[in-house]
Amino acid sequence: MEANRNSQGLHLYQTKYICDLLHHTKIVGAKPLASPIVTSTKLSSFDGEVLSDPTDYRHIIGALQYCTITRPDIVYTVNQLCQYMHQPRSSY
Repeated sequence: MEANRNSQGLHLYQTKYICDLLHHTKIVGAKPLASPIVTSTKLSSFDGEVLSDPTDYRHIIGALQYCTITRPDIVYTVNQLCQYMHQPRSSY
């Protein structure tokens, strides 16, 4: 976490942390979206195959939870993904 103080106040940044997360997940060149989740798609506990090793999924979701400190725009999406941490599944 980086902090920067100026005349307008204190600003928190997680630029390096988020860049490292993008590199870890191999999505550095992904295009940004106005909304981080497709609202017409419903996630399910029954669709897709159960991941054989959910460690990476849980690590990434945990990292995203930390990112919500400075990125409140992704809170809803991260919350939706957290609901499947107990038995994450692959998407089709």
